[in-house]
Amino acid sequence: MKNYLVETVVSYRMRYVVKAKEEVHAHEEVVCREEDPEFNEFSQEYLGSHILGAREITDDEVIELCDIDNAYAKSWPLGMKMEAFVNTIDYKEDNED
Repeated sequence: MKNYLVETVVSYRMRYVVKAKEEVHAHEEVVCREEDPEFNEFSQEYLGSHILGAREITDDEVIELCDIDNAYAKSWPLGMKMEAFVNTIDYKEDNED
């Protein structure tokens, strides 16, 4: 089987409630603090995953990209990287009735 790199963007609708003197202050507070663990989100809703594109890649490209995107796993053996990060479709499940 071949490797395909499929790139997506995942979207969420986030809500924050901010007490402020002006709406613009609330906007600024959300932009500046939304990564702050002390800044509470009100709610979120998953809006879906949108495919940006896909292309075939070689095993060598998988490993190179793995080392870039998952630096913590750079020292892992090749087989461990492939098992941890590459998904394989089990076509046998599709044919069972």
